[in-house]
Amino acid sequence: MSESISRKRPREQDEKGDSIRHHQATKRRKQTNGGKTSRTWEESFSALVAYKEANGDCNVQAKFEEDRSLGQWVEKTRRDAIPNVSQQQRERLTQLGFNW
Repeated sequence: MSESISRKRPREQDEKGDSIRHHQATKRRKQTNGGKTSRTWEESFSALVAYKEANGDCNVQAKFEEDRSLGQWVEKTRRDAIPNVSQQQRERLTQLGFNW
């Protein structure tokens, strides 16, 4: 009779695994974006939420010094909203106070 033994990985192994997965995800994004690291939509939205909490609005300048990729994402989202932003994403941005 064979028993299966489940072992829990130590916390540091889990953290190492998370780090490796993060690195692999970043590497995939770089490969698909000409070597540049890009955020996912959710990561950009979260950065915008943080910006609003700190500044009181969603009016991120395109050349926002503290986070240029956020400024560029906001500008691109405004410019390309209809073809590239889903209805759900538009609703979330509008609820946040995004200025179209």
